[in-house]
Amino acid sequence: MLAFAGSLGTVRLHSRRLSTVAAMDPTKPIHKSALDDTNTKGAFKRKASVFRSWVSKGGEFEPEGGRYHLYVGYACPWAHRTMITRQLKGLTDAIGITYVDYFMGGMGWEFKPGPEPNYGLTKIRELYFKAQEDYDGRFTIPVLWDKKTETIVNNESSEIIIMLNKEFNDFAKNPELDFLPESKRDAILELAESFYEPVN
Repeated sequence: MLAFAGSLGTVRLHSRRLSTVAAMDPTKPIHKSALDDTNTKGAFKRKASVFRSWVSKGGEFEPEGGRYHLYVGYACPWAHRTMITRQLKGLTDAIGITYVDYFMGGMGWEFKPGPEPNYGLTKIRELYFKAQEDYDGRFTIPVLWDKKTETIVNNESSEIIIMLNKEFNDFAKNPELDFLPESKRDAILELAESFYEPVN
């Protein structure tokens, strides 16, 4: 390990990681970087998302207009598809949206230029801790948030877009649009899986 001091604090160089120890709260875990998703050879190994609940009629999370909120960012390609699906289905009035800043610093994604509208939070990590106080995973986007129960429904983009495509048709302006028709469902999911797991 090598270490040197600079204006931003002490920087330590590890064999596979670069960590900056600056003026942060030592009691709080810093953002876990993309390097945490690589093996010893540097190959990308995606970790499973933690929050995997589902919005569905008769389920724990009922489809309702105005109940759910989407947290996304332009710098995350997987968040893009949730933004696109929301727009194409005409769900802009039914599901709110908040964007994180394009730059992900040592404390993870931040809401800039000001706090997010629902709770006045400044970082996406704070939303995760609001959902689960002892959460120790990665603070990723997109996040589908339930304002009614104040928790994260799902943070897996591949599942969020399926929900947006099907479960909110009663509130969609374009409910006739179906991006996952049953006749092509298996082929679409197989293709998506083929590049989602090995490619970031």
